[in-house]
Amino acid sequence: MYITYTNVNGYLIPNFPYKSGEQMEQPGKYGFLRRDYLKSHKNSLYQVMLLQDTIGEHLLEVDKVARKAVQSFQDHLVRRKSRIVTVIQ
Repeated sequence: MYITYTNVNGYLIPNFPYKSGEQMEQPGKYGFLRRDYLKSHKNSLYQVMLLQDTIGEHLLEVDKVARKAVQSFQDHLVRRKSRIVTVIQ
């Protein structure tokens, strides 16, 4: 594989190709919280994942699962509140 580099203020930055129009996903709040936890409490696991280039995929998965759980919990609270209001009326 041939990699080209761009010189930015004396630093060589690799030019990684990606498909036109393809947007790279970024982890959200829960992914960054997981990253901070791994750095602080599981540093060796964090370093291994970083070296194996699996950290990004892991953080995205954690973020998706956490968002789904939060959404489910919020939906549950809304349903519960609507039942309470119906009973009181």
